[in-house]
Amino acid sequence: MVALLEHEDSSLRLVALQALRVQPRLSDECLEVVVALLKDEGRHIRAAALEVLGTRPSLSNEHLEAVVALLKDKTDFVELSALRVLGAQYWLSEEHLAAVIALLLEGGRLRVKLAALDVVTKKPGPSRERLETVMVALLQDEDDTIRLAALRALKTRLLLLDEYPTLWPAVAALLEDEDDRVRSAAAALSVMKGHYQFFTSLLNGPSAGSLLKVLLPRSFEEQCSWHVDGRTSWVTTPEGSHIPLIDDMEGFKNTVVKSWPRGIPLEKASQAGQIWE
Repeated sequence: MVALLEHEDSSLRLVALQALRVQPRLSDECLEVVVALLKDEGRHIRAAALEVLGTRPSLSNEHLEAVVALLKDKTDFVELSALRVLGAQYWLSEEHLAAVIALLLEGGRLRVKLAALDVVTKKPGPSRERLETVMVALLQDEDDTIRLAALRALKTRLLLLDEYPTLWPAVAALLEDEDDRVRSAAAALSVMKGHYQFFTSLLNGPSAGSLLKVLLPRSFEEQCSWHVDGRTSWVTTPEGSHIPLIDDMEGFKNTVVKSWPRGIPLEKASQAGQIWE
């Protein structure tokens, strides 16, 4: 097999790599040859070598360095294959994650950015400061698909917004996003359990009206209610329940009135118990 991997005919090298994908074990000699093929002139050979490595979740640091180098390959399917290898590892160093983050933030191809985001959010290791920087940049990305993916990543990663106040303005801004999927995802993230401080900050600021405009349509389709009594607000959604205090009730009421959709009497909604009591 090693002879075929080193054959001058690229088609034979490719066939050999494809055969190795289903092999549960490789000899050290064979593995070294596969890693060497990461530098092959043929992009399909490089991608095939990565596919072989992708079935091995505990590559050495030296081998991972060779994989990380292909994050700058500038060929989409090679970079995607490199990201799949990194995503399959049990653990990545801070340096390896930094390379993935650099690819994520430099702009470019959507598929590659989404794959890089998947690696970053599913692997332990990024420092708090680095993670905050990455997520703020993604939440403000010009592509709505990236903004949506960032919100979903925050939700599935169970990253508590109360512990990351630097993310609050970016998430709150997405309640007014031009894409309704992004607005809905931002609202769903805002009302999750564990986000009490963030949610309280929303209700005590100008974003309360933005949140109202997103949650109101949901109240006609699923269990979603918002009641206010005195300074206490009860908000219940499928994502969780919150009982925050409102500092300026008069200002809050004015925000609600200004944000209330035309055509829906505020009194009618109050009688239905959907938003106001």
